[in-house]
Amino acid sequence: MSSATLTDFYTYMAKQRQKEERNAFHIRKYGNIIGEKHSNLTILGILDSCSRGKGARVDCLCDCGNLKVTYIAYLRARTVKSCGCLKPIPRSIYNKE
Repeated sequence: MSSATLTDFYTYMAKQRQKEERNAFHIRKYGNIIGEKHSNLTILGILDSCSRGKGARVDCLCDCGNLKVTYIAYLRARTVKSCGCLKPIPRSIYNKE
């Protein structure tokens, strides 16, 4: 193996270790919320935490198949229910002839 390949490998492993440590911290703080379903969104993973009282940002999968990044607080307060696929259709579309 070349030295560049080894350097890339060690860098990759260090990033993976940091990611695992971050996930362990979030699981201690918020509990294991991965897999929880809130309306049409299923939590896939925790991205990072926010200091503004919104909790952590989470990566979610909508029932329609789209990905959505939102805050835990928005999911728990039911402010966010989907990726946007549930938004009502404007009346102007119905009134067109």
